[in-house]
Amino acid sequence: MKKGTDVGMTSFEPDFMNQNYNCVPRFIESVEASDIWQHGMTDAAEAAGVAVQWCYAAPTDILNSLTMPALTNFRVST
Repeated sequence: MKKGTDVGMTSFEPDFMNQNYNCVPRFIESVEASDIWQHGMTDAAEAAGVAVQWCYAAPTDILNSLTMPALTNFRVST
C-alpha cells in the first residue's frame, strides 16, 4: 500500500476474488486462511487510508467483509 499511496493511490481493487479458491489450495484446506489474507489486505488499506473494492467477490467474501471497514464496495457478476 505504501508504494501506491506514495504515488497518489486512493483505492485498491483486486479482481477475480472468486478465483482465489481455485488457485490457492490453502484457502479450501483451511477455515481461516482466506480470512487471514483478506484481513491483511484490508487492515493495510485502512492503515494507509485507502478504500478497497473487491471485484467478483464470492458470497462468503461479502459476509466476511462485514468486519472490514476499509472495504467500501463490490463489483459482482452472476
